[in-house]
Amino acid sequence: MRQNRSNSLSTVLVIFLTIFISTIFGQTDTNFYQQRNYFFQGYQGEIDTNEGSAINQFRKYEYIFGPKFSPTGSVQKAANAIDSWIEGFELNGKENSDLESNWISLGPKKTPIYGGWASGTGRLACIEFDPIVGDNIIYVGSPYGGIWKSTNNGEDWFNLNTDHQLPVIGVSDIAINPDNNNMIFCATGNRDDYKNTSISAGIYRSTDGGLNWSPVNVGLDFEGFIQISKILITPINPDIAYIATSNGIFRTVNATTQCQWTALGDPMVHQKYFRNIMFKPDGLFSTIYASGKDILKSMTGGATWSSLTGEGTGLDFTSTMFEEYPFPVRINIDVTQAAQDKIYATAVLSDTEGQLVWNSVKKHFIFLYEDDQWTIHEPLLFSGETGYDYTIHGTGPGMLPIAVSPINEDLLFFGNVINWRS
Repeated sequence: MRQNRSNSLSTVLVIFLTIFISTIFGQTDTNFYQQRNYFFQGYQGEIDTNEGSAINQFRKYEYIFGPKFSPTGSVQKAANAIDSWIEGFELNGKENSDLESNWISLGPKKTPIYGGWASGTGRLACIEFDPIVGDNIIYVGSPYGGIWKSTNNGEDWFNLNTDHQLPVIGVSDIAINPDNNNMIFCATGNRDDYKNTSISAGIYRSTDGGLNWSPVNVGLDFEGFIQISKILITPINPDIAYIATSNGIFRTVNATTQCQWTALGDPMVHQKYFRNIMFKPDGLFSTIYASGKDILKSMTGGATWSSLTGEGTGLDFTSTMFEEYPFPVRINIDVTQAAQDKIYATAVLSDTEGQLVWNSVKKHFIFLYEDDQWTIHEPLLFSGETGYDYTIHGTGPGMLPIAVSPINEDLLFFGNVINWRS
């Protein structure tokens, strides 16, 4: 009974987000306050404290987007205003204050613990280590807090001026020029949110270690509502870089100078959703893997792509193995130098086609690619503390982190709201 109730709440949430997205892209206007009331009528006071629950996801959207719709509630007006703000940010100049401030932290200085779990610490989307100095210098990006840097192995942190220099505060990925660690690239927005409901201002670049940031978006022909999930710089030639977005894969051959992007034209990637892109870890940087709703490979610098799934590969989404969940929602991948020919994948599959679909039920899988064949695992992601089954309910279309040890091919980490290790 509770599962049916949870699915019902998720349905109402998806209805709201679908209307929200269609309004953003100009199909029709709607009123945020009317949709909020509609959601809470379906909610009817039920309490669900799990972080991945429908009510908590809706409250997050209400908290983030609600003030932007005031006072009329028009989603279209808010979308137009946000887009105009991004366009005019560089033209009107960045807002920097010359006033001196003298703030002292009064705490709390310890991580809040609730029910045995750490909470209240926010969320980080990405981490990057200095490619020249080493692990002592660390960068992290937050979907709601910009870029932070530590120069003493994580003991202390400071904001890298992104609160003043970026038109949106969210950061999805960070990449550093391997030949010049003062040149930093960041992908703005929130890659783990629902597709096309997070705001991105494209790619920004700093050439002075983060003191100043400028957009490098020539060729990125999309508006603010998009996800940029990954920046991939070629280690042996930093001018060649790729980005994985919810509107295809883009490439530049002059990343350190003009940084002009070109959309890859292969129909397998053009204007398709992508969550990750990476090189095969063999030191040659000639083989590229990408994932989103499929897992692809290119050996031509991104000019042409082939699928690593399908009939005969051990991973065929049209087979009876996936007859209950035949539609990939989001796939993330990782590789390791400890096993250069392996690919590790974490995926959420749905019973209904589409990124946001009413009444859809989703399930989490782990895939391993070895010797040109996939093996499929259905992990039990159950929280004994909360009684919540993240295999079904908590994976959603959102966060899908995965990481493999660079020295131990059997040490695997993945997660969502809670992290697991194998």
